Amino acid sequence: SAQAEITPLDTFAPATPSGLTAVAGASSIDLSWTRNSEDDLAAYSIFRAVDDGPFQSIATGLTIPAFTDTRVEAGKRYRYAVSATDMAGNESQRSAEATARAVADRLTDTRDNGFI
Repeated sequence: SAQAEITPLDTFAPATPSGLTAVAGASSIDLSWTRNSEDDLAAYSIFRAVDDGPFQSIATGLTIPAFTDTRVEAGKRYRYAVSATDMAGNESQRSAEATARAVADRLTDTRDNGFI
């Protein structure tokens, strides 16, 4: 009789990323989160919402648990979430949100520095 070969199908998504933080810098917001531990982890995706607007994907295919968003406007509030995808294409739920308000570049004014 013919031998049958069974190939298991991976239908399990990676764990939801955790520990997401958003820190405003000069004209950017730095994101970081806890690295997933799955052996078949492929990439992370970043989602962003401006103020109370809807989330939109802004980055995919990230292989490290960090991202710098440089497309921000001073004074606006940004909300972020992250998902993880495994090598079979299964995507996790989005992480808990992290929020930051963008700040303008800090320019040094040397005209009034106290020196005579």
